[in-house]
Amino acid sequence: MAGKLSSITEPMKKWWESKRDQHLIILQTMTMISLAVVIWAIVFFLFMDGATAEGGESLRDLTWVGLVLALFVVVWAGPEYMHYAQNLTILNEILELDSRSEVMRRRKEAEEAAKLLGRVHQAKLIERYDKLHIRTKKLFDTSGVSKSSEKKASEGDEFLSDWWNCEESMLARALPKMGFLKEPAVHKASILISITGIIALLWNAIHGIARQSVGGARDHTLDFLAMITGADQKSVAAPHLDLISGIILFALFTILAMTRPAIPAAESVAETSEEATASSVSDSEE
Repeated sequence: MAGKLSSITEPMKKWWESKRDQHLIILQTMTMISLAVVIWAIVFFLFMDGATAEGGESLRDLTWVGLVLALFVVVWAGPEYMHYAQNLTILNEILELDSRSEVMRRRKEAEEAAKLLGRVHQAKLIERYDKLHIRTKKLFDTSGVSKSSEKKASEGDEFLSDWWNCEESMLARALPKMGFLKEPAVHKASILISITGIIALLWNAIHGIARQSVGGARDHTLDFLAMITGADQKSVAAPHLDLISGIILFALFTILAMTRPAIPAAESVAETSEEATASSVSDSEE
């Protein structure tokens, strides 16, 4: 029995190990999607009466299956993602150090983190070692990583990681008096709620979540404008997008876009000064 189980899991282990350079981004994507599915299931069963309503059995069954799979993925991928994210934070902190002695002091944890994260991060650590004149002694095999692939993988990896773990988003920068927006839990919740809300509203607009008659199919779009104005007919045959739903969708898309990391103040000042310098040079030439 153990031999059969090993023969099944061994190819999966080999495949997973071959994707070490993408472990972080895979785990991050799986965690975010799973959390979004869990939030959708909560909204569907608790606030949309999905558990007891007649009709729409296919959507209810699909949501149950998605919830079970999402919980399984969150339990497995969540802790793994946190472990990888913690090592990425450690490595990034060390890569930003200018002191050779400080880097040497934290060399062991930097190399362990780079080994876990893959060749792209290993190449970045070796590059940092070279700048600080620290001997590497062929620590990692980064021969298979070209400069272009390293940059592409690093940008994709860091974009999602920086977005999910950013300390100050564009939203928090735009609303400085609302300090709670800088809280990691609030930031992550803003991303997940925005994504879930967008999916729910688009599903309502395209496929519909309401029924025209008792026991009928859920093929009518819930009209929020009609609900607010008190109209008798509160649903319209899908696809349909009312004004209020459109405004909410636009607001959710805006919030999601503004959860991206804000440009650091130093970089913003540098960009402004560069633009001012370029402008003054062009004026003087004229």
